[in-house]
Amino acid sequence: MKNFTFKIFFFVLSLGLFSQAQSAGNCTAMLNNLMAFAQTKPEQCAVPNKMIEMTMTTNINTESFASYTIARLYHQPGSFNPFPFPIFFPENLRGNTNTLYSNRKWSGRLEGTNDCPIGLGCNVFMAPFYPFNNNNLSVIITKNPADATLANVNVQGVNIKARCDSGHIYGFGTGRLGTQLYDLTFKKVNITPVCVPS
Repeated sequence: MKNFTFKIFFFVLSLGLFSQAQSAGNCTAMLNNLMAFAQTKPEQCAVPNKMIEMTMTTNINTESFASYTIARLYHQPGSFNPFPFPIFFPENLRGNTNTLYSNRKWSGRLEGTNDCPIGLGCNVFMAPFYPFNNNNLSVIITKNPADATLANVNVQGVNIKARCDSGHIYGFGTGRLGTQLYDLTFKKVNITPVCVPS
């Protein structure tokens, strides 16, 4: 009897773990959740008051290089354009932002602080990213209609067939800087509504 009970317990546990693994890897479910949130509108308003804050890091393992990006993503409904030739644009999350690069470091001297009076030129600092030397980039994320375990990510023209797990969308993409690992995370954010009556 104990052996039978153990087998039942093991089966239920395995089923639960399998279900969690399937859920964790389901990009379509993850994107559906984010897109549904980003479409939310206040009552009697035509404009959503939600957006998705995305944090993205990339790195290249062949050299000392990484990038860091924070972007606001907004929901874009799907659309069909019949002219000049029929084309369908799937619903997506998209945004434009600036990205910082680790090969553009920021260094200087912290003069004027308590331990460094002005004129002594002490306290040299080195920051990993130079905030005033960045590049603009666009990010577009769509669901993959052929495979729910994948997401389509486009970062400034670089296409990434990405996977999802534990709130991350990640994958490799090859652009002008070489092949990079892209890692994206998301936070749901409420915006102070500017109501345009519907």
